Amino acid sequence: MSYPAQDSPGPDREYYATPPWEEREKAGYIYQIWRIGRSAGFKNEVDCVYAGTDRYVGLELANARQCAARWRARRDHGVVPYSLSFSCQ
Repeated sequence: MSYPAQDSPGPDREYYATPPWEEREKAGYIYQIWRIGRSAGFKNEVDCVYAGTDRYVGLELANARQCAARWRARRDHGVVPYSLSFSCQ
């Protein structure tokens, strides 16, 4: 998510969530890419949500340029639970 640095997202954090820039399915996996912009006055974070709860850990992405997610795909184009691999560079 990206938000103005002077804001402090509270319970409405999903308002700042951004969809992936790219998404594709290949060889049994779904790939998602987020490009991280460098806009003055904005912060970039990723929220890691604990499954089945409202709890999360927010990680600031100060030096990252891109984040990528890879999920194992089901035949119905859904994702296999607990198959997420996520990284930022």
